Amino acid sequence: MGENQPVDTEELIVLKEFEKIIGQSIPIANTIENKSVGVSIENRKIIALTIVGKDLVRLPDSIGNLTSLKELNLYRNKLNSLPSTIKNLNSLEMLNLNDNQINNIPQSLFKLTNLQSLSMWKNGIKTLPEEIGNLVNLSFLDLEVNKFESFPDSLGNLTNLKELWLQGNLLKNLPDSIGNLTVLEKLYLHVNRITSLPNSIGSLKNLKFFDLHGNKLENLPESFGKLENLIYLNLYHNKLQSLPESLKNLKMIQELVLDHNELFEIPPFLFKLKSLKDLSISSNNLKKLSSLIGNLTKLETFRIHNNGLTEIPKSIGNLKSLQLIQLQFNQIFSLPSSIGNLENLNEIDLLNNDLVNLPESIGELKSLEKIVLDQNKLENLPQSIGELTNLRELQLRNNKLKNLPKSLGSLKNLNILALTNNELKNLPSSIKNLKNLTYLNLAGNKFTYVPEIVCQIKSLQYLGLYDNQISKIPECFENLNALNNLDLSGNFLTHLPASIGNMQTLDTLHLNNNQFSDLPDYFKNMKSLEFLNLAWNQFTKIPDAILGLKNLNHLHINHNQLNELSAFISNLENLILLNLGHNNLSILPESILNLKNLSNLFLGGNPILESPNPNMKSLIEKLRSKNLI
Repeated sequence: MGENQPVDTEELIVLKEFEKIIGQSIPIANTIENKSVGVSIENRKIIALTIVGKDLVRLPDSIGNLTSLKELNLYRNKLNSLPSTIKNLNSLEMLNLNDNQINNIPQSLFKLTNLQSLSMWKNGIKTLPEEIGNLVNLSFLDLEVNKFESFPDSLGNLTNLKELWLQGNLLKNLPDSIGNLTVLEKLYLHVNRITSLPNSIGSLKNLKFFDLHGNKLENLPESFGKLENLIYLNLYHNKLQSLPESLKNLKMIQELVLDHNELFEIPPFLFKLKSLKDLSISSNNLKKLSSLIGNLTKLETFRIHNNGLTEIPKSIGNLKSLQLIQLQFNQIFSLPSSIGNLENLNEIDLLNNDLVNLPESIGELKSLEKIVLDQNKLENLPQSIGELTNLRELQLRNNKLKNLPKSLGSLKNLNILALTNNELKNLPSSIKNLKNLTYLNLAGNKFTYVPEIVCQIKSLQYLGLYDNQISKIPECFENLNALNNLDLSGNFLTHLPASIGNMQTLDTLHLNNNQFSDLPDYFKNMKSLEFLNLAWNQFTKIPDAILGLKNLNHLHINHNQLNELSAFISNLENLILLNLGHNNLSILPESILNLKNLSNLFLGGNPILESPNPNMKSLIEKLRSKNLI
């Protein structure tokens, strides 16, 4: 700041001291909210000062002369103390000391009785003195991610507090005086060591958001039910085995999180919370879901995964507002036909259950965009599956499907179809109608050939055919002009069709675990190829067709029978990773040192590493000096 700036001389001197400490000028700005360095001035007085992330290690004593200062932001510096003159900042309303190194809050700070907002998260504060209760005008206090174990009784003096952030400390309990904070609206106590709450917690009549996740609570006081304005309550990852019946009085609550506790049932009184929109009770010990679940007609999100449920009650169909339901990792063997009533359902996750079939009514879920059915026991799909015209993602991995219904071709908006590890041998011809399909995984099935109908799905970007029994690839693959990732590993392939050279968009190709001994010359036309896996085949040398692929950056040709490496390997100038492990290489060309981008070279399991040849010993040492092996 220059000498002609409109600020009192005495305050200008203070700014000059700050500028000297941080090694740069401090500009004037009308607003400094998003500035790392800045100052606001009003009537020749400094009213706001921001110095963020400048490794500031001290404040000048003269800061006490900024008596009109209302906002001071010193976030992310290296301060470990404050000058005693800080107490002179009588006008200060907002003080941000987040992410510094102030282990002890200085007494001078507690003289700032006009302070309305104090932020000191991530400082390493170990104790809070009683004097913190002097800051009676505070409406916002953030002391998260420090190291204190208790809060003094004087907390109860802060009767103007609306937000209190104490998460990420070592708190074991709270003082009874917390009940005095009757205007408090947000209380964040998560990730502490709290084992119990005082009864006075029920006096927080205006509390709307209460986060207690990641503590050691075994029960809640009956007074909890007096928090009648509570909208959000998070009790995730505690040790609760039961809940007080008084919770039925939380008539305003919209989101209740009870995941990772030790509950054996959802208490019946919880089904009286008619305002609930989001209920999470996953990873408990639930064996049954009460039919009373149908009373929560405003529910939009329901998470009850990782329990021991075997069935879902018919009343689930009453939840007409439901958009997401997560039922994965249970033991559900059937779904009620009423599931079709969930007209607003957008996503359902049934991963890892015991489903043998799906009800025909599944086709009535007209809003459904994603359904996860991996790891069940499905042997077939209902024809009605084709009525899910908004479906974008269908996951059916690890089932027992032997065929697919023709109606599958009606899923015009489908983007992802995952059919890995089933018992499929063919596909319905209607699959060609999936004009928006970008991902198709048919791996781990019983295909002995590639159905040519696949070549008509021109939108495909990923095609997985690995771990089948395929011995031949159709010429029509060249029609897949959007395909960029093709996985043919784990089959019985010995050669590729000439047309594969026309696949100009392909950048990733897996041919590992087949029976290739060479690649055809037309392979050199695959100019976009960046990743090529040829491991576990029968190559005795790197095919010449590969050596012109300038964009190749990953080449795996380990576990073959290579006994030589062409000097032209250096043509692959963009190569980052080259895996030559477990071959018969006893010699390498010097040109391998010309691969300037190479950062990973695998040679393990080759005789060259033990070669007595002095030239090879020297080459290996050079490669080691580059940290390549």
